[in-house]
Order: sequence, then structure tokens, then C-alpha cells
Amino acid sequence: MCFLSNALAQTVSLSIKPANQQVAVSWASGLDLVQPQKSTNVALGLWQDFGAATTATSVSDSTSAGSAFYRLRFPAPNIVTQPQGQSAALGGKAAFTVAAAGTAPIAYQWRRSNTNLPGQNSALLELTNLALTAAGDYAVLVSNRAGAVTSAVATLTFAASAGPPRGIYMGTFPGQTNGGFAGLVTSNRLGVILAYNPGQTQSVFLTNVWVAMDGSFSNRLAPGASISGTFLTDTVSGTLVGTNASTGTFSGALKSTSGLQQDNAGYYAGVFSGLLSGDASFILADDGTAFTFLSSPIISGGTFGKIDASNAFSAVVSYTIPGTTAPSLILIAGTLNSTTHQFAGTYSFSGITLGAFSLSRVHAP
Repeated sequence: MCFLSNALAQTVSLSIKPANQQVAVSWASGLDLVQPQKSTNVALGLWQDFGAATTATSVSDSTSAGSAFYRLRFPAPNIVTQPQGQSAALGGKAAFTVAAAGTAPIAYQWRRSNTNLPGQNSALLELTNLALTAAGDYAVLVSNRAGAVTSAVATLTFAASAGPPRGIYMGTFPGQTNGGFAGLVTSNRLGVILAYNPGQTQSVFLTNVWVAMDGSFSNRLAPGASISGTFLTDTVSGTLVGTNASTGTFSGALKSTSGLQQDNAGYYAGVFSGLLSGDASFILADDGTAFTFLSSPIISGGTFGKIDASNAFSAVVSYTIPGTTAPSLILIAGTLNSTTHQFAGTYSFSGITLGAFSLSRVHAP
């Protein structure tokens, strides 16, 4: 017996003529062979096309020839289930699968836009933390020792609405008569949060946060202090924790995206100077509602106000002196310049002007 082989087949030559004219060809089980073919000549032109794969492990035949040749072929892979295109969310996950039949071992190589993806060599392609660059056409090359086949193309796209909510949110703490909460989420997922909760130790917070794709955010403000919550399409909620573990919860809603101040809306930052000095901030919504925030070693506080059609603003800021929880009041008044997006004015106490403030827009919604 001798074996002849190429990329597709093994040819078995039987040169022994049994007395009972019976020839038996056997092979190991599990090879997933195509039904063997018999010939008295090994010339390739005398062989017919192979038939379907067989699950048998032997074949018996009668022959009167002095020798007979049986050709055994391993079938090339074929794809039973094609990968399917899908739409995903930025920062999310996607998975493509393929199912193939054929002689083992079967190898896989996934491709994007006809370029091999290193290390992606199984029937499952999993993609995580998706960026826009992941969009495109995916396919997989399936191969074994008998041949190869490429799957249909599966396209990965991103939904137009993918991404976290954006805009300006404002709200309060339960039972609160002063202070409040304001947050801005920009198109690049940067969040700015201003919050003041009278009665809570370490009650004033100003922080930048990174907003996740699902709208959630969290940030450590100081040892033992933190802020966390979630921006949804129309609402926001979260928790402030002070260094002494005092806790306050806030909730609010997305402000209108149109109004008399829609061209000026955003987050403004600057300083106040004079008898008192420190950082000044406010978040201005499209409808003119503004949350004003002051922070210094002496006073810190915040409140809501309104910028009218003439761009004038005034508000009584509730503030807390460090070491106390009882709020006090200070009056601020100023004007917004729509051309330069700057806000300037003065602050006073009991009719006495104490100093001035100046702020410029840092982020638009």
C-alpha cells in the first residue's frame, strides 16, 4: 500500500489482490472525509469530482484488477452561519460570530476593511470600549489544510444618538430653601458641577468630572469627600459626601435648550476681589436661569438667579462661613456682555459694596 497526497487529498494504492475479490479501505474516525473514490489509474484526469462528506470510517468494494487506487479527500471548510452586521454605542461593546464546518483543525483570521486584526483568531470576535474608528466592514477568513473561505461582510455602525446626554441641568436638595445644584455636560463628555447644600458640613462643591457613556459620573473632591450621580436624557440625580461623612442628595432636570440667553449659555469662571476674595463661577441656562457660586477661605455659597433680556443680573447668595452651618446672605449684581461672553459686577452686604467680580465663559453646552 502506498500514499500519495496533495493539499486536498490522500491517494491510497492497494496492490494486493484478495482471493475473494473484496477490497476494504479503512481510515480513522473523525477525519470528516469525503466518500472515497476508486480507480485503477492515478492519472488525475480519470478521477471524478468528489461527492458529499461521509461519516463512515471504511468502504468495501469488489475489484478484479491487480491493483486499485482509492483517493481520500479532506473537505475544505464551509461557513454555516455568517457574521451579522450591527449598530453599537460609542464606548460600548460589539461581538461577531461565525460557524464553520470542515476537517479540523479549522483556523480563523478576522479582518476589518481587508486588514488582519492581530490576535483575533477564534470563531468569536469581541470588541470593547468602542471608538468611532472601530466602524467599518468586518469579515473572517476560515481555513484548514484543504482550503479556505471568506465570510460575508458584517458592518459595524454607530447610532446617530450614541453618547451621553448633554446640556445644562439644575436642581435642589430635599427640603432646601437656599443653595442648589447646577451641572453642564459638553459634547466631549466633560461635566462641570456647582453645588451648595446649606446645613451640610463641607457643603460647597465645584468640580470637573468625566461623564461616562451611560451618563454616570463620580469624583473624589478631598480625602473622604466625593460627588457621584447620573445625567439622564431629561433628569439628573446624585450624592454629595463631605469629609466628615455628612451626606446630601440632589436631583434636577435638563433645562430648556432655547430661550433669551441661548447664545450666552454655558459655564463661566473668574474671581471676586475686594474685602473678600476668591473664586466665582456660574452656570447660565438658555432661559436665563443662572446658578451663582462663590468660594473663598472666608465665605462659600451659591444661589439661583435670572439674567433678563437686558442682560442684567442680581441675586442674593446664601453662603456659609467655615466652621458654621447657618447660612448668611450677600447681594451680587452685574451685567453680561453678549459679545465677549463676560460677566462683571459688584457684591455687597447690608447696602455696603464690598468688592467686584469678573467672569468669562469657559464652556458652552
